[in-house]
Amino acid sequence: MALQKVAERPWPKGSEFKIIASPEYPVLVGEYPYYAPEQLTEMTRNSRNHAIESAKTGVELLGKTGLTVRSEVTDPKETPAHAILAEADKWQANPIVVGSHGRRGFDRLILGSVSETVALHARCSVEVVRKSLAVL
Repeated sequence: MALQKVAERPWPKGSEFKIIASPEYPVLVGEYPYYAPEQLTEMTRNSRNHAIESAKTGVELLGKTGLTVRSEVTDPKETPAHAILAEADKWQANPIVVGSHGRRGFDRLILGSVSETVALHARCSVEVVRKSLAVL
């Protein structure tokens, strides 16, 4: 949704865009849940592959509009929010447009909110795009 919103807008000539995809890795809290090493390896690989595919899809989407765009899939050194913030600082991004999963309850407590962390700590403007709810 965030990339779609970017693609729909007019941008000044010469604007450049960078898609930052950051894999989410399993969060292990306490003794449980327990994952066998093979399961963790597979979940990590799947998450990285999903990030790579998401970045590729985003480049294709924005590229169709004629925008200058590139992408990066971050390494698992930090949380996704901190990886996005670090890359945005390095690239001097302005603005940052980030999507929101809209997590609530336990998931939000454990995983945190990437969009909230980015919005609170970014050195530039941040737009948070939420998934549209279907209207019945």
